[in-house]
Amino acid sequence: MADVVQRLIAALEPQDVVLGGGNIHKLKQLPPGSRAGDNANAFLGGFRLWEKLGKNLTRAKAQTNKRKRPQFTRANAPKALQV
Repeated sequence: MADVVQRLIAALEPQDVVLGGGNIHKLKQLPPGSRAGDNANAFLGGFRLWEKLGKNLTRAKAQTNKRKRPQFTRANAPKALQV
């Protein structure tokens, strides 16, 4: 598991890695750069992300009606879509 977490952190460069699930308590030590979390928080965060994404996509669709295509750059892309 530590190898997978290391690869995830290297590939995605996240600010925070939260591990959860029914068997997290079986780990003697968490992988470096991670912390234990509750699944309920993961669901709440996922719902918030999808809610923001939906609002941003609705806004982009409204703009599309005014012009042929939305012109997103890294600077003006919806935060939910920024890497």
